[in-house]
Order: sequence, then C-alpha cells, then structure tokens
Amino acid sequence: MRRIIDKTFNIVCIDALSFGCRRIVKVDNKSRITWIYEGNTDEIPFSPADLAITQSGNTITTEAKTHSLHIISEEGVLIKYFMMDDMNVLLPISLDIDLNGTLWIGCSTYNIPDNNAKFHKLEITGC
Repeated sequence: MRRIIDKTFNIVCIDALSFGCRRIVKVDNKSRITWIYEGNTDEIPFSPADLAITQSGNTITTEAKTHSLHIISEEGVLIKYFMMDDMNVLLPISLDIDLNGTLWIGCSTYNIPDNNAKFHKLEITGC
C-alpha cells in the first residue's frame, strides 16, 4: 500500500502493483474489495500519487506524471478527468480537502523550475 484514507469505515488506498504501476482500491468494513480503479488510459501505466475523499464520498486522486486529477464515484466509476497543466498545475503530488470542502493541491519541483513548488486552492462543488 502506498496511501490509505478512511471515510466512515470504508478504506480507499493506492495499491502499488509494481514500480510506476498502481491502482485505487476501496475496501468495505468487512475487508471486502468493493471496487478497483486502474486509470482511464492504456497508453501509460496509471500511477496516482495521493487521494482525498469528498464530503459526498467520491474519491479524488492526483497523478503527477500526467499532471491530472481523477474524480471517481463512490461506486468506483470515473466521473471526471482533468488535465491540470492547462491551469499551470504541474506535478500534483498531494491532496487535502478542508472542512469547508476546498481542495488543496500540493505540487512537486522534480525536473520543473523551483517556482512550481506551490499549493493550489480549488473550490469544488457537486462532488
């Protein structure tokens, strides 16, 4: 396991299958896998860096190498996929949702000019 988050006894985690290849797994309170999300493209291996769970139970995950966010429903279905480099959000590696429902994204500086080390604040609604 690479990252684990618990929301009302439903655990969502990043499962590291091999170097650079990961998946998101949701497990219920009886230790049963309820769904697996393996990304939305066959071109490159899915490699999420972090995840957060919204107030409505959807999972948001960030993928640094594609500069993207994936919003996954409570049932494990992709709701929306965002390419964040269009908004100058590069290498998103950490996520948090505060008590107001604001999504905070932390970015890495690996192979990117130092001025990229930023926090981005996104107001999210309806998820």
